[in-house]
Amino acid sequence: MDKNLEIIQQIFQEAIRLDCLQDQNIEVNYHSGSKRLRVEIAYQGNPTFNDGLSRSYSVSVKNSDLLNKVLCEIKALEIIDDDLLGD
Repeated sequence: MDKNLEIIQQIFQEAIRLDCLQDQNIEVNYHSGSKRLRVEIAYQGNPTFNDGLSRSYSVSVKNSDLLNKVLCEIKALEIIDDDLLGD
């Protein structure tokens, strides 16, 4: 479980990093009853209509392979520099 805990900590760190560098909402939840970790990333679209893109993951904290997959997916997310219309 120590290996899995380290991966989970890295997932939290990446989620916080993305949250600080992007205009998006990130949730990371651990459900003790099912022993599952849920990560949801919601990119801001139009806040009035809540029409942004969202991506979510739900994985057992006992499955090292899937935890690593989620970590790799989160690390692979590109930081979007949306300056098309300027500030």
